[in-house]
Amino acid sequence: MNGRQSTTLNVEEITNGKDVVFSPQLNSAIEEDEMDVLASSMSADEESLFVAVRSGNKEAVQNLLSTKRVDVNCRNANGETALQTAVEEQDLDIMQILLKNNAEIGSALFQAVRNNSLQCVRILVAYDKSRKSFGAKSLEKFSTKGTGRTLGRFDEFLTPLGLAVLNGSYEIVEFLVSKGYKVEHPLTRKSQDFAKQFEEESMIRLKNSVVKLNTYRALASPLYISQLFLHESKNLSTRNTEYSASDPLFRSIVLKKKLKKLSFREGEFRDDYRALSAQCENFAIRLLDECRNLEEIAAVMDMPELDKMEDDAYLRNKEHQLRVLNLAIKYQNIKFIAHPYSQVMLNSVVYKGTSGWQQMRFPVKLFLAILYTLFMPLCMLVYMLTPINPLTKKLEIPLIKLMSQASSVVWFLALITLSAFQDYYDLSLRLSPLNVIIGIWVIGMTVQEIKQALHQGKERYFSEWWHLAVIPMIICYIIAAVLWIVGYAYIASDSGEWTVHVRELLGSTSLTPYHLLLLSNSFYSFAVVLTFFEASHTLQVNSTLGPLHLSLMNMGKDIMKFFFLFALNVCAFALAMRKLYSQYVQSTAAHTNMGNNSTTTHAFERIEGVFSTLFWALFGHADKSTFDTNKNAEITEITGHLLFATYSLASVLVAMNLLIAMLSNTFKKVSEEKDMKFKFARTRVWMYYVSRISPLPPPFNLFPVGKIALGIRRLVTRCSSMGECLVCNEKQESSPKTKTNEKRRRMVIKNLIQRYFDVNGKTQKEEPVEDHPPPEELQCKLMEVTNTLQNLQTAIKRFRQKTPTEKNKTEKTEPLE
Repeated sequence: MNGRQSTTLNVEEITNGKDVVFSPQLNSAIEEDEMDVLASSMSADEESLFVAVRSGNKEAVQNLLSTKRVDVNCRNANGETALQTAVEEQDLDIMQILLKNNAEIGSALFQAVRNNSLQCVRILVAYDKSRKSFGAKSLEKFSTKGTGRTLGRFDEFLTPLGLAVLNGSYEIVEFLVSKGYKVEHPLTRKSQDFAKQFEEESMIRLKNSVVKLNTYRALASPLYISQLFLHESKNLSTRNTEYSASDPLFRSIVLKKKLKKLSFREGEFRDDYRALSAQCENFAIRLLDECRNLEEIAAVMDMPELDKMEDDAYLRNKEHQLRVLNLAIKYQNIKFIAHPYSQVMLNSVVYKGTSGWQQMRFPVKLFLAILYTLFMPLCMLVYMLTPINPLTKKLEIPLIKLMSQASSVVWFLALITLSAFQDYYDLSLRLSPLNVIIGIWVIGMTVQEIKQALHQGKERYFSEWWHLAVIPMIICYIIAAVLWIVGYAYIASDSGEWTVHVRELLGSTSLTPYHLLLLSNSFYSFAVVLTFFEASHTLQVNSTLGPLHLSLMNMGKDIMKFFFLFALNVCAFALAMRKLYSQYVQSTAAHTNMGNNSTTTHAFERIEGVFSTLFWALFGHADKSTFDTNKNAEITEITGHLLFATYSLASVLVAMNLLIAMLSNTFKKVSEEKDMKFKFARTRVWMYYVSRISPLPPPFNLFPVGKIALGIRRLVTRCSSMGECLVCNEKQESSPKTKTNEKRRRMVIKNLIQRYFDVNGKTQKEEPVEDHPPPEELQCKLMEVTNTLQNLQTAIKRFRQKTPTEKNKTEKTEPLE
């Protein structure tokens, strides 16, 4: 194999055979004139050096380097060094001779990885004096100013470790990672690189995008994730956040969401980033599949290293069970959450202490839920009085917590319903006990939401849709209360009593307070609607109503998207009709010489009249006489009818049918993945009650039960110092227990990785995300193969028909294909 063929394979195999995003046009390809310059600049001794290296003549190579002082880093016409040629020939002895004579490694390591030669890689790494982490390098130096000395290098686009990872070279990746080579994160580059990026040519920005994609392909590879973890776990002294970041489940879960975000930012490589995102989640699922017993599943679900992460308060100081589920919820790993093993561990915690609940029939469950709802206030009072009682401790079970919350919602809805019929038993506006109880309940709900927001964090809190309903609900209740109190106080101060009669409100002197009370009732009405809407989120834990509720929520998103486009349509026709009929009124007044005292009016002269007519026209409540004008303005009337007809066609026939199609498509998508999405939504609800929150729902959460429990403990122990010692002992004992859990989990993860590679093969490349290519691609490939076979068959027939003389002439004149 000569040097020219070596360089050609280097480019083609990297771009096509190894499935790496790399365009030959982006490479520092050697132009013909540059090749001529390099060829003419080579001396006879340098040419002899390359010949000796290709032939494997060690004595000649040593003689040329030591006696004739030939430059060991000289390049041939293809821009290759003698070391690269030796690596291509896989001649280990000549490689060592060249390296001992201070040969630059350069792209030789890259070429050794491409050839999948572990022995060559070992030798090159042994002589690599830099030994620094290999990552995505800045492209500043890669510009038109480059000289012939940098020709043939590919590390600006891909690193040797990255190429080994993408090739699936298990042994090479294991060796390079053990020697300290790493794939650095693309975002670790300095900000000045991005500032100079916009000053360079547009091709440089494309190169940066290619580098980022190749780097993330290496970072998201299960092979690299696994080897990084195995290497870090060998060094037991590095027990810090770096080890936590090298955990395969942690990296896979975090990278999944990050790559999903990059798919929206990097539009050119959207499909590639989506495929990498799915690959990360699939790797986490495959590791979970390799668990063989409940102990291994429990070890996977626990991640003690999260306590050491100082940059994420949400993942610290939480319960030890189901830590990974909290992490997966935070980073939107839906498939991992919906995995059967994840659901088994979740149910084992949710229904702990409630044996037989899952086996009960639905009528029995419904009867027990109604019975508990009726006695829930009494149970909460007992818990507040004796929070450390073994019987009341049952209220801290996640299932009972959810039932308590649902019971609190039912009681609050009953109070709201009772207030709707308050005029039947109370004919005057006064401060009734019912209003006071509702106000206290709203305060309890506000306190609960504040605690929940602090507990979950801003991102997790606002990702749950029902919080977007409870916040406006609380705001409406607060505004309604403030307006009612202000209006009530104004009128009560005038009448000298705290009872305000309706007749007094109708007087002219009480006009402002009267409007405040009416506005308060308006906000209260909106709050009632939002209360019933927010209360439905507890239905997500039900396997029957949960998927239907999820479909309804997804349809609501489509309606909001559609409403924005539909509003543009309504505004266009509303403004057109407003302009049309306002000109009609002015023209009629000027024509009849009525001036500004004109009595000619029209409903469409006001913009609110136009919007009202167009809105109710969607539901068939539109009168054609609204568009009528006098006999002198028939043009305006005809134009108005045409605009309304066009609006009806655009809104009813097109827009409404488009909305129906969108809703049908959303319902179909949710139906196809309803089990997975339902389990994810249900897990988000359950995980809040699994955490160590107070079991007291509103309004019982307003009482300081924690301080009461602490006081009872001090009374029982009769010595506060003894209690402090017990706390200290618990803290001291928690440390070795945490270390034991970490070691146990580390061993389990190692076993899972070993099983994963035993099943998939250590030299097998990563499977594509798509199981089967599209039929069009298969057909194109089949046509290419067919054409190739036909051309080959034709060439063979022609070759056989030739005479021996013609064959000899052809062999002398034509190169072999």
